[in-house]
Amino acid sequence: MDELDFPNIITFLDNVGKADEVERALNERFTQRDLETLNQYLTSIDFDKDRYAVWGRMIRNEQNMPMITELTLVHHLRLVYGTGAVDLHEPISSKPNSLDFDVRVNMSGTNVWIEVTYENLDEKIDKPGFFSRKMTGFQIDDKIEKDFAAARSSLGEDEVLILAIYLEAPPLQQIMTGVRLAEGGKHEIPAFLDGYLEFSNFWDPTFNYQPFTENGESFGNDL
Repeated sequence: MDELDFPNIITFLDNVGKADEVERALNERFTQRDLETLNQYLTSIDFDKDRYAVWGRMIRNEQNMPMITELTLVHHLRLVYGTGAVDLHEPISSKPNSLDFDVRVNMSGTNVWIEVTYENLDEKIDKPGFFSRKMTGFQIDDKIEKDFAAARSSLGEDEVLILAIYLEAPPLQQIMTGVRLAEGGKHEIPAFLDGYLEFSNFWDPTFNYQPFTENGESFGNDL
């Protein structure tokens, strides 16, 4: 990989473990356009302070999209709110083994905690040509159980909790999300989430934010 073409990717590789394996994976699985966008988004990363080493492991383990979605969102939020206001992979408390959230945004002293998720649609195919009904909308319940229930009980009432989902197939996934929000599910969403953020298109992302609570309305106006 040419340092002149991709200087930020080279710096990233210099700071993650098993860099040769990561570079080989990038060259094999990413297009030229992907690499150019990745290099651009890495300008928002502080390679001395940010906690991004896990991204190298993700790429080695063929988890490209979780890394891409986190970086895409962090890059955008730092453009909107400033680099100093956005932290990456922060624990929600100082207790041992505290749960980490992907992104924390500090807005005038209020912490906005964001967990980013990506749904592998290949795993949702029931039979050729048909997707399972238990798609994106139902993933909200899964994330509540995995992350947000514990976070809600640990954080103060003024802390804001947001689930961000990257949509690979926006129209289809938006329909399924709408079904979940309209029909309800296992959990009462506003009891755990203050807002929900959808975004798509890695190369030129668009964002759609929906608040669920009064606290959630404080975030997203600039997106």
